[in-house]
Amino acid sequence: MNALYVLLLAVLVNIPIALYAILKKSLRIPDGLLAAAIMGILLFMANWFYWAAVIIFFASSSLLTRYKEKNRIKQEAMEYAEKGGTRDAFQVFANGGIAMLAAIYVIINQGIWKGSLTDPIAIGAITSVATVTADTWATEIGVLSRKQPVWILNPFKKVPRGTSGGISLRGIGATALGSSLIAFSYFFAATLETKNYQKILIITIIILIGGIFGSLVDSFLGAIIQAQYECPVCKKITEKKVHLKCGGTITKHVKGLKIINNDIVNVIAALIPSIIVYFFTKYVYYPY
Repeated sequence: MNALYVLLLAVLVNIPIALYAILKKSLRIPDGLLAAAIMGILLFMANWFYWAAVIIFFASSSLLTRYKEKNRIKQEAMEYAEKGGTRDAFQVFANGGIAMLAAIYVIINQGIWKGSLTDPIAIGAITSVATVTADTWATEIGVLSRKQPVWILNPFKKVPRGTSGGISLRGIGATALGSSLIAFSYFFAATLETKNYQKILIITIIILIGGIFGSLVDSFLGAIIQAQYECPVCKKITEKKVHLKCGGTITKHVKGLKIINNDIVNVIAALIPSIIVYFFTKYVYYPY
């Protein structure tokens, strides 16, 4: 297909997504919207499923962010988080940036709409999307767990809901569901490219496991290196540098590295399984 036609189609398919995001206040204007627009066009021009996978992530995550958002338990848990449901440019690139970089590589080296879903670069890219989806689902659903989460480094230590590094059975179940959504979406998309169902199923399982692993890596990094602060007024631990609930009180850094925030943790956590899956499918077990 002519490159100009693909570009035009990429713009057209992203317009309704952008309008929906504006109406639902899912993206901050202008930076979040601009970042999402650039990413959406590049993803679509590499392979339509690169775009579809990230859209599935953003759509499902936005819906889950608003799921029981008035629930007292969820509101209290989300007070811990550094950012809310409206995504800025940093959050957009932190979640979809690895897939976007893979898309740029495909466009430059393979051509527009020439990227194969069975290529290791694609498998790695989709794994990154499975990871961020699994992690977001774990956060949005896990905080509603009836039982208090435990710290990933010490399963006998309970931590407040929303704490980085906190895990629960409900959250782990949500992790598996989120990763499965992307993995099995990949399965159906890949069958349009090849009818070797056995091989596609193997790749699907690899992506599924990679997404779950990446989400656990995110929790581990959140417990170890992510910056955490304490409000001097209410003594609560938070990711926020300013605690608005206590009148905009400046919080005190108590743990982790100051330069490592949630966005950076998301990037690292998505990158690790993507690299592992890429090299595994390219050099250890390439199913084609």
